[in-house]
Amino acid sequence: MGEVLQKAAAEAGPWIVMSSPLGRAYDTARIVCETAGLTVPIATDDRLAELSVGPFEGMTRDEILAHTPQTEITPGWIYNIPGGETEADLRARLADWLAEVDETDGHRRLVVSHGIAGRMLRHLYAGEPLQGLPPPQDSVFRLRGGRIEHLGG
Repeated sequence: MGEVLQKAAAEAGPWIVMSSPLGRAYDTARIVCETAGLTVPIATDDRLAELSVGPFEGMTRDEILAHTPQTEITPGWIYNIPGGETEADLRARLADWLAEVDETDGHRRLVVSHGIAGRMLRHLYAGEPLQGLPPPQDSVFRLRGGRIEHLGG
């Protein structure tokens, strides 16, 4: 992964680094910057945070099921937790963030988010499916010119 990041960071142009404010994403952004040799500040944006699952925040899927055995695991179930965010909520806040990104300003951007939020960002950017395989938790994607390239992970 380090080589992938160093290669990506070697591209010309000034860098902007943004992260979800959640600790695990911010820590990842810091480590990625160190690994890639980027010495720029890391800005945080609440809109890059992971989908909120309300009262189940911080629990694994298995813990949620143990806590609420009536929960049905069907496509999209994560968006229907009482007290959590809906798919429309997540879509709106990430679309709002994405609308502010200017790909023509000469900057390269490193954005660290989360599995579900990252999948939604890729969906909004280039139409990647929302359902299917679990979202990768350790991957690097390049979003450029309306296309997505998986660089590694």
